[in-house]
Amino acid sequence: MKRIVLLLILAAAPAAFPFPPPDNPEAVHWQQQARNVIITRDNWGIAHVHGKTDADAVFGTIYAQAEDDFNRVETNYINAMGRLAEAKVSPKFIRTCA
Repeated sequence: MKRIVLLLILAAAPAAFPFPPPDNPEAVHWQQQARNVIITRDNWGIAHVHGKTDADAVFGTIYAQAEDDFNRVETNYINAMGRLAEAKVSPKFIRTCA
């Protein structure tokens, strides 16, 4: 019985103590952008993105891609920054060169 009461208290805690809104204006902007997008997935896991504008649809598409394959998104970003060699080189290789 005590466990059930404890579980109910823990389940209700997030509603009783909501997180404050972020102070970062950029985070607020991205949250507003996300509200304009609806992403649904069919039985095969394919993302169907609907947005109020083309920019909203592009945002949703990129978000869905990051959900599906974040490793590739991160690798492409690192490659575009010109730092792929830093990320791909193993620490063992660096110790032997030093």
